[in-house]
Amino acid sequence: MTSRYSKRLRAAVSAGTALTLAAIGLGAPAANAAATHAVSNATLAWAYSQYAQYGIFGAWSQAAEGDNVEIKEWNGEEITGLPAEASKTYKGAEFSGGTGTIDEVTGAGEITWADTGDWILNAYSGQFGAPDETLRKPILAIDEGGNGALSFEAYIPAALDMEGNPTEAVGPERIVLATFTDVEFDGTSFQATPEFAGRPYVDESGEVAAGWADCEGVGGSWPSAWINFVPESVRPHYYSTSCGGLQNRKPPTRVDVSFDLGELAGITGQPQNASVEEGKQATFTVAASNPDSDEALTYSWESSTNGETWTAVNGATRASYAVIGRASASGTQYRVKVKNQNGTVTSSAATLTVTAADLDPTVTLSADDFVSDAETVVTVTGTGFDPNYVLGTRPPLAGTSSGVYVAFGKFAENWKPSTGAAGSTRPTADVRWSVLAQDMATIGGEENGAAELRPDGTFELTLTVDRATADNAAAAVASGNYGIYTYPGGGGWQPAFETFTPITFQPLVDITEQPAQRTVAAGGPATFAVAYDSASDASVQWQVSTDDGKTWQDIAGANNVEYKIDQVAASLNGNLYRAKFVNSGGAEYSDSALLVVRIPGLTITGQPAAATSLAVGDSTALAVSASGQFVTYQWQVRAPGTTAWTDVAGATSQRLTVAPTAVAQSGTSYRVVLANPAGEQISATAAVTVTKAASKLNAKLGKKKAKAKKRVKVTATLKTKAANAGKVRVVFKGTKGKAKGKKTTRTVAVKANGKVTVKSAKLRKGKYKVTARYLGTADVSAVKARKIGTVKVR
Repeated sequence: MTSRYSKRLRAAVSAGTALTLAAIGLGAPAANAAATHAVSNATLAWAYSQYAQYGIFGAWSQAAEGDNVEIKEWNGEEITGLPAEASKTYKGAEFSGGTGTIDEVTGAGEITWADTGDWILNAYSGQFGAPDETLRKPILAIDEGGNGALSFEAYIPAALDMEGNPTEAVGPERIVLATFTDVEFDGTSFQATPEFAGRPYVDESGEVAAGWADCEGVGGSWPSAWINFVPESVRPHYYSTSCGGLQNRKPPTRVDVSFDLGELAGITGQPQNASVEEGKQATFTVAASNPDSDEALTYSWESSTNGETWTAVNGATRASYAVIGRASASGTQYRVKVKNQNGTVTSSAATLTVTAADLDPTVTLSADDFVSDAETVVTVTGTGFDPNYVLGTRPPLAGTSSGVYVAFGKFAENWKPSTGAAGSTRPTADVRWSVLAQDMATIGGEENGAAELRPDGTFELTLTVDRATADNAAAAVASGNYGIYTYPGGGGWQPAFETFTPITFQPLVDITEQPAQRTVAAGGPATFAVAYDSASDASVQWQVSTDDGKTWQDIAGANNVEYKIDQVAASLNGNLYRAKFVNSGGAEYSDSALLVVRIPGLTITGQPAAATSLAVGDSTALAVSASGQFVTYQWQVRAPGTTAWTDVAGATSQRLTVAPTAVAQSGTSYRVVLANPAGEQISATAAVTVTKAASKLNAKLGKKKAKAKKRVKVTATLKTKAANAGKVRVVFKGTKGKAKGKKTTRTVAVKANGKVTVKSAKLRKGKYKVTARYLGTADVSAVKARKIGTVKVR
């Protein structure tokens, strides 16, 4: 064990942040470590320091409380190596039950005692009032260079100091108590004496403490973070305050760790070197067994381009790993980590060699020059696309021959998948997937774009070439080339399959001047003009649209670069005009130009009647008249007591028929909005007063003579222009005999057809005068009672 202090650890340790390998700045286990073992049943034994065995007033008190920790005793010479200490008994703590992982070669790793009780130390007997120093749950971290740190969860309970003053509780907090260099590892144990000499004590101000003694390099300290954690009264126990005597006993004593290692998986067959042609698959396999266990092994393949730095291969977690040969991957090494319940063992490395594939794919087209404005079907023939040289990496053809995509489009300059170009650089206007016959149904069949790739590497298929479709698909591509493209299907890798066969489109007419909008008065002339490159051999045909560009019609005889309308009719207002050019490249259209015809404004020449009175059921016509062209009408209504106007559905002529159905509609107002291309006007308001409808009741007595205790029937018919509703009341009033002074009344609702049938009560003997009246409704006037006859009852 060296006495030099590791400068690399000083900052982290003095700050008290050293908890794990990463946190204290220790390196990770070597990337090419042969095996990582699981550690179990680890014990940690530590006598703390010689100073704790002697003390100023005698040995420190030590106690253990809880599980997996106990106080042990050792011979002093065994701990210190000094014969003079042979007669001295040293006390310390032994923690048990630790677990973790280590590298079987370097010892690098971490061991944790997660579930332990407390190791309680006190530098003075109870009469001096020093606080307890409580340590639990140690963690030992070692890197591949033999450097390490030992931390504890530390706690100082509230107590009284040596002057009797109360001290507050501190912690719990994880603190590094010991750092190491040159840790001795023998496969199942560690021995290390913590650093001390040459390390200054840095107090809480960040400066070397005034009381620290260098003692010509012999003076030293425990980690400053630990010293600053404990109460001030006991801090001098952990650093040199002078030279000689008890000061030489302050360094920490040796730490001893032992543990059990389970047997790792046994590799019985190492991965072998593989050589494949580009595009074909290489497979690396390891054979391994798990001794004395039926638990399944886990595998994790890694790759390296230099044999030193290794990277995990995503998803490669089986005993075999298959990789498609790429020229850029030639020389790559592969190895696998095999893990069982006791740890991990790493296989030897195998090298992949990739040689060039003997392929020469070619593509021929039935045509390569096309018109620009129409679809053309082209036959594409391919040879040299050997299906054995491309393996898919995506479903549904992952791991098997995945054929070739054959596409028409306007691809970007850098479009090849083998160069890492994104899929967005290959916007297809039409595409087929050429695969082996037995796989066509798997990818959806011919109706979904499948085409046959024969075993000899040939195919023949058709694509639809349409320039506009290609341009739309390639809208996001800054610059590109029209052509027929091939590239591996299903995520396969085969750069030889990436081919480009250019095609050309006959140029369209180059329009150099577009027609402009024309605004003219009705009856005046209007001329639309267009210009184009005179080198273009093209015909001209003017077209007109009367539905805002939805449809276009040729204009007979309009075949020059100018189209003139001698006298513009008002009905042409809003028409669009354009020129159609046709040459060998197809049809090209100019921009559309609008014709605006100035039309005089409208004038209202006759207003609707300002006030109208109607009975329910009657009707009247409101009318408006106007002068002007292209006048439209829209009647509106405003309900009584409101301010909002709403359109009357379908009321778009000069006249509006008003037929109120209820007195509640009295006060309804009407108006009409008139408009033409020059503007709009609103008519005067017409107010409608609604009164009750008149009514007439025709009632008839069923019989004039009746027997006693019999009923007499009266029938009546209501006549009104409004809806039949309300009630009819019939009164039988006795005038002679036993009936005299007696009165019987019956009230019956009017049916929708206006009919009413009333039956009297059973009448006594005598003579009765019968009257009938209509009671009326909110919308229909009542009819006064009138005599309809006399009934004599015997």
